[in-house]
Amino acid sequence: MSGITLRQLEIFVQVVEHGSFRRCADRIGLSQVSISEHVRELESRLKVPLFERHSGGPSTLTAEGKRAHRRAVAILSDLQDLVLDVSSRSERTLRKLSVAIPPFLLRHLGNTLTTFRKSHAHVDVKLDLHSVSALAAAERIRGRELDLAYFFSFDGEGVSDSKVVRIERLAIYVGRGHPLAAKPVVSMADLRATPAVHLAPENPLRRLVDRALEQAGAGGSPIHVEADEYGLILHAVQSNLGFACMFESAADEITRSGDLVSVPLSHPLPSLQVRCLMRHSAQHDAITSDFNRVLLARLSEAD
Repeated sequence: MSGITLRQLEIFVQVVEHGSFRRCADRIGLSQVSISEHVRELESRLKVPLFERHSGGPSTLTAEGKRAHRRAVAILSDLQDLVLDVSSRSERTLRKLSVAIPPFLLRHLGNTLTTFRKSHAHVDVKLDLHSVSALAAAERIRGRELDLAYFFSFDGEGVSDSKVVRIERLAIYVGRGHPLAAKPVVSMADLRATPAVHLAPENPLRRLVDRALEQAGAGGSPIHVEADEYGLILHAVQSNLGFACMFESAADEITRSGDLVSVPLSHPLPSLQVRCLMRHSAQHDAITSDFNRVLLARLSEAD
């Protein structure tokens, strides 16, 4: 097994990413025969077939091939990080750290990010403040666009490497003059009969809110407003146009003006998980681990 080379791993990964031996050969400028030889040599060293070859059709990964691909990507990613880490230190260049975090979570963090930046002046932290789904986060992590991703989910949605770092409970808010505000208890049937003020359909959080309402038996409400602008959603609810499903931890901020109230429900809505996904090779990196540790410590204190 010691005869495995980085070149074999690189070509194997590129065959998988390009979808076929032929396309890989076209993209990287080698003959298809050379590509096949590298892959067969890797299979020989591993003593397992990585692809199922189909006459006249595309080759597909075997179960062993899928495992080997995940490991090969991690090995090559580690190598790239080694080069970046050593070269950035020797050349005194900024180290880049890319993190996706939903805007809502920033309210929990206070000056944590500012403090981190002050104590890590050589690190250029790039925050992506767009909400991402679990699958989109995993794809961007694999593509090395992100080192860390925090996202909302119910169960990880198949992203097995992600970890739960916080639970966010959901609540229902209406305008103070809305009929539901006068009820001592609001049932799921009441919600189904009431127009809803929702996030836009393309927002990943919207799908999770819809799922939570559906699981609670409050799905299918008529939709009055769909918007991604927080101010428009609040204005519509303040105008008694419908109810909004938002985070319970934001209740003080949402109801501060007195125009909105949180209504008592007959039973609670399902909670959302906040999950964290870290790029595999970044798990061995002190800077990434330190950033994650600082944020998680602050999130755990933010109740």
